[in-house]
Amino acid sequence: MSVTADADQENRPGGDEWTRGLALQPDPAPAGPREQPIAARQGSRRARRRMPRRQAIFRRRRPFFRWTDDATRVTAGLAMLLVLALIVSTEGWLEEGRRREVVTPGAVSSEAPVVVPSVDAPEPAVADEPEPTPTGPMVSQQMIEANGPIGGCTFLPSLATLRIKLGPVLVGDCVEDALEAADIDATQRTTNGELSWRRADGRVAFTDGTDTWLDGPKGIVRRRDTERYAWEPDGEAGPRPPKTRLVLPPPLPGAVFPARRIVSFYGNPLSPTMGVLGELSPEQLFPRLRTQAAAYAAADSSRPVTPALELVAVVAQSEPGPDGLYRLRMEPELIEKVAGWAEQNDCLLILDVQIGRANVDAEIQWLMPFLKRPNVHLALDPEFAMPSGQVPGQRIGTMDAATVSGAVQSMAALVAADHLPPKLLIVHRFTEEMVTNAQAIATDPRVQVVVVMDGFGSPSVKMRQYDELIVDQRVEHTGIKLFFHHDEPLLTPAQILQLDPAPDLVIYQ
Repeated sequence: MSVTADADQENRPGGDEWTRGLALQPDPAPAGPREQPIAARQGSRRARRRMPRRQAIFRRRRPFFRWTDDATRVTAGLAMLLVLALIVSTEGWLEEGRRREVVTPGAVSSEAPVVVPSVDAPEPAVADEPEPTPTGPMVSQQMIEANGPIGGCTFLPSLATLRIKLGPVLVGDCVEDALEAADIDATQRTTNGELSWRRADGRVAFTDGTDTWLDGPKGIVRRRDTERYAWEPDGEAGPRPPKTRLVLPPPLPGAVFPARRIVSFYGNPLSPTMGVLGELSPEQLFPRLRTQAAAYAAADSSRPVTPALELVAVVAQSEPGPDGLYRLRMEPELIEKVAGWAEQNDCLLILDVQIGRANVDAEIQWLMPFLKRPNVHLALDPEFAMPSGQVPGQRIGTMDAATVSGAVQSMAALVAADHLPPKLLIVHRFTEEMVTNAQAIATDPRVQVVVVMDGFGSPSVKMRQYDELIVDQRVEHTGIKLFFHHDEPLLTPAQILQLDPAPDLVIYQ
């Protein structure tokens, strides 16, 4: 064996296999000086011929190992995705189990053992889906039994008109179409009672089984079912109602009445003789006003009380003045100051107009910048509305219903144009002649008309005038004025609230 060739090739490419190939060759016989280089060259050529072949095999083997490594990585990635999928599925299954374990009222606790049905066991019944929430009118079982189920009924036109006046909440929804009857031309049952129409007088009515609402000569009135008004065809069938209870249409959103009662202080800061508003400083005025309002809230806890100021913004004069109209408009700065007082103390502001010989519409237009505010309202004082040739303070003035109706329409237009809550229109009155044709005053849901009994005297005189001028006439809302220095004795809040109906507005002068 040739040790020299073997040792010389230990570090060549091909490693042991290449050297083993050389070592297996038998040592040649000793050569002469010329033959030895030939043999070495031949061995070197053979080695070079084998080297490329062995290197080529080595190169072919390396891609195979790279593919194996890539496959291993792909397999590992797929395995990881599978593990993640199993984890997500397991969490979803556990969440479903937790949802099923929620205990509802009356249900078995989730801690009870879970019973797994056998293969032969029948499949559990599927719970019915909850029925949809019912819509439409609420009908009691007693009403269904008495009146039958609600069908596709519609209201008779005249009965539908009465339902609108009374309000759908009071009347309810129809149960059947109108039926003809022997003594009453048409009846129609509702979820809250029964509507009827009589051909003899063309009047419509609604009853809830206790009270009856009728469209009477002076508007919608209310009485007990056992009572009768004299103007009804069967007026002798029952006793007369003690009072004529006029029924008002449903109020618009934001309306003051009937949600609240108002207690107001009247006057002008420039004149102590005109009322309490001019007698006291703001520091004295508002504590006293709040105390007075609290007394009414204590006497009638069912109705919140709102304080107010009634400022005489247009004051009647005994002299004609520069324009010959016998009235003096207050400076806008004064009105603004009082408006600021009202706003700072959460009060309403009522602007009172004593027109003298002026025009109501013109005074409303002059006050319009203030009337556009949601908490500012209007009052008319017919005592000082004078025709040509008369002077305020010498005779009691007068105002016709047409003038009041014009003010109603002006205020209604303002409410509509500026998207305001309904306005108040206060009309002062203490004689029949102060407001002529009072029953013809126009009504509009955007304007709540309040007629105030505005006279001083003994309690018996004031109560009699309240009945004659307010209760017995067509009045939307009622009011009364009390005089700190002229009413003797001064009626208490409890006595005022015993009036029937109790006033919506109480004014102190």
